[in-house]
Amino acid sequence: MKKRSFLLIVITLLVAFLCISAGPNIPKKLYIAPDPENPLTGTWYIKIGGMGYMHIIEGMNGAWYINAGGLSSWQKQIIYTIKENDNGEYITSNGWRVNVNGNILTVESMGYEKVIK
Repeated sequence: MKKRSFLLIVITLLVAFLCISAGPNIPKKLYIAPDPENPLTGTWYIKIGGMGYMHIIEGMNGAWYINAGGLSSWQKQIIYTIKENDNGEYITSNGWRVNVNGNILTVESMGYEKVIK
């Protein structure tokens, strides 16, 4: 009985460690390196529950991806362009307000962290 309990504890801890330490699994083809000249450019990630969400922005063109929990099942949902309006705010072609503050991209009210490899 002790061996079985010990084994159960070890397996539980191992699974918990893997879940906590696992960062976003982003394929290399979807990674865009940050550009010091354009703070919008880069790969931006957020996880809510078991779902991953990502904005990939290169220059003033972006795409929004969703990962429903699979290891490499990123699905492109929306393609957009970004323009700066007269007030100095960035707006996407589908009407989202976009702002960058350091390593956080805010799209409407959602904060995405910059992915740096």
